[in-house]
Amino acid sequence: MRWLRKAGCFILSAVGIVGVLVALSACSSPPTSRPSPQTQSPAAEAMPSPSPMAVDTIVVHPTGIDLTASGVVQMSLAYTATAELFTSQLAAAIGTPAKVTDRPSRDYREADSTSYEWPGLMIVDEHRKEGGPGPSPSGTQTLSLTATQPTIGRGIAIQTVQGIKPGDTVASAAAKLGVDPAASEYFAIPAETGPTLGPPAVQGEFNANAVGVEQAVADPSVVSIFAPYNFGDGHDI
Repeated sequence: MRWLRKAGCFILSAVGIVGVLVALSACSSPPTSRPSPQTQSPAAEAMPSPSPMAVDTIVVHPTGIDLTASGVVQMSLAYTATAELFTSQLAAAIGTPAKVTDRPSRDYREADSTSYEWPGLMIVDEHRKEGGPGPSPSGTQTLSLTATQPTIGRGIAIQTVQGIKPGDTVASAAAKLGVDPAASEYFAIPAETGPTLGPPAVQGEFNANAVGVEQAVADPSVVSIFAPYNFGDGHDI
């Protein structure tokens, strides 16, 4: 069984366990040498605005993003960073500030959140509290990312480690991941899976952060990218 994301929610689609394991194995990539991700530090909020950064590509990973130039990582940002640090560094790379919107929870199952938006890219900071709504299996990560356009700001590409970009066709994304796009009614699949967080909630699934590729809401023939997501328990991390 596998949790699938559709139009802001997730549905459970029956697929072969072997197929899921093959997809996860094929999509995971060996770790590469990257600078230590930027996380929260006591002095982060007191620091002046970061200087503009020469970046041509944002690579989305299960635990954070890489800001790269000509294939060289200039900075890594973790989803465990403060929203202020994460979005200020993104703004320096993109070249414009984000549109910031506070979003009260719609019901008791959700936490209040704040969104940081650029055309084609949104970062959401969920204000989770201990024992409150929106449980996180990792217990630490509150930031999540959704990308719906292939380039951001001044032409910066955004992609998965395989080179899949928002706006790519479902068929081309499936080909890069080595899966059958018609295997389920709705196409949503992990492109890269991080370290295991613990025992799986469902037998045969992986309890781990992942980068997801799914049919775009606006046009189901193309894909969008989201991270982090735990396909093993159906929760954003």
